[in-house]
Amino acid sequence: MSTRQTTRPTVLVVDDDLSLRVLTSIVLARVGYSPTAVSGVVRALERVAEGGVDVVLTDLGMPGLDGFDLMTALHASRMSPPVVAMTASDDEERIMRALGLGARTVVRKPFTGEELDVALQVALGAVRAAA
Repeated sequence: MSTRQTTRPTVLVVDDDLSLRVLTSIVLARVGYSPTAVSGVVRALERVAEGGVDVVLTDLGMPGLDGFDLMTALHASRMSPPVVAMTASDDEERIMRALGLGARTVVRKPFTGEELDVALQVALGAVRAAA
């Protein structure tokens, strides 16, 4: 696990499951991020529009609007924080669809703090490299 000495990147966690939002936020804080968690796509879009979100970590499978809808809306509105998708599914088509919609990577649930940290570093590193 890494420890960051500089500003802690803000991660917006989007998941309909309260226990997973809380657990993921705890894990993120432990590995050096500043997590903010919301329960759905509409609130996620509002939070991104407010600014200060360095990366979005979204569940793909949520009732109603889902992670795919979130990535589509972010792209359409030109809001551009990098996205890391998470899924409990082994369905390769879902994973490829997420990558096609702009997810920098996909992590499979359950994940470790180290796996999550690596995925977020990849997403944040891709943004820094493009700047």
